[in-house]
Amino acid sequence: MMGWSEEVSNVKFEGTIDIVTIKIQGNKLWLVNGPYELPEEISVMSRDWEPKWSDAKASEPFTDFPEPLKSLEGATVEIRQLKGRGAVTVKEQPTAANQWTVSIEVLDQPPGNDDYAIRITW
Repeated sequence: MMGWSEEVSNVKFEGTIDIVTIKIQGNKLWLVNGPYELPEEISVMSRDWEPKWSDAKASEPFTDFPEPLKSLEGATVEIRQLKGRGAVTVKEQPTAANQWTVSIEVLDQPPGNDDYAIRITW
């Protein structure tokens, strides 16, 4: 049906990661890199993404979602780690104080990085 869209309340994120924080706010997703290698082979909602990095720490935002994201206002975010050897945790839930931004930390075990697939729902 043309012109009709449904808000989506989940995001699938994939990439080769060492340490990174995934942030989602509104219809934007961006990454804050840890002290090591930049993430590679990233896809969001099965769409390949090669972000530009402002200062090697924060990426440009990904905004190419197939459908608008449902608001995070008042939501509780949950994650399901589908792939990857390290820990994936919700570091900060969306609140009015952080302008309804969720932060998810991916912390790979040394040495090097690993392939991750994460389903984020709210």
